[in-house]
Amino acid sequence: MIPYGEDGKCKRCLLGRTAHEDTGKRASDAIRQHISNDRELAVGSWIALRLSDGGSDRQLYPTKSTAIEYQLHETQCAYVVIPPDGMSKQDAEAFICLMRQAYANGVPLAHPDNDVLTIGGRVIRL
Repeated sequence: MIPYGEDGKCKRCLLGRTAHEDTGKRASDAIRQHISNDRELAVGSWIALRLSDGGSDRQLYPTKSTAIEYQLHETQCAYVVIPPDGMSKQDAEAFICLMRQAYANGVPLAHPDNDVLTIGGRVIRL
């Protein structure tokens, strides 16, 4: 159960939402599924998450550039390295929301082989 404060906003997420989309749950579930199927292979691999609904193509990719190459449209997905402990639905939703906003505002993806994005002099590792 997600803890909500007296103001009705989620205490665990960066977005301060009063309700969460299914997008974060789908993305989190996709990552957890890969970890439970083959942890050794999954951790450190890349996954493409659809910005529209948080789903994935159920594939693991060795690099971000490979993940991008296999998508129909580069900017319709968020690309994530699978962390050892998975990703909470709140974190997944926040990341997808960030990527939606970045694409909508014309912020380009980081170079696929670099995996960092520079915004206003700040470096963000993707």
